Amino acid sequence: MNTTQHVCTQAGEVVRSLAVSPSEEHRSRRTKVLVVDDYVEAAESMAEGLREFGYQVEVALDGASALAIASHFTPDVCLLDLGLPLMDGYEVARRLRDNPQMPDDLRIIAVTGYAHEGARRRTTAAGFDAHLVKPVDLDALAMAVKNATARAANRRLGDA
Repeated sequence: MNTTQHVCTQAGEVVRSLAVSPSEEHRSRRTKVLVVDDYVEAAESMAEGLREFGYQVEVALDGASALAIASHFTPDVCLLDLGLPLMDGYEVARRLRDNPQMPDDLRIIAVTGYAHEGARRRTTAAGFDAHLVKPVDLDALAMAVKNATARAANRRLGDA
């Protein structure tokens, strides 16, 4: 029996549903990743690749959908495009950080076309944990997620 994961628009309409086998779902419970990108093909490509690495992934195509999905999905990592329509990635990140439902160690990684140093400084100042420039190699993306979750786990161990 397969479960279904959805790709949603701002209005919450399902754009695409993806079947996930129970073995994939069980294996991916360790780390939940929310991919937020208004470019459908990029979002789906990142999501499908991360699922192959064993992550549980949800996709949002805009900021409002990202916040709605995050409230029930409670991601460990959010891969966030900065140039979203209506609500940019900086505002989405701020709202995720301010949401008491989110894990204290939520990792937010900018995945953007903005490669200039000013954008990198701004993401750092806004509390992003990393800044990746598109197009992102899938192995580099998976490594960034792995590193972010490892840092969060180490921080939790240090607090114990």
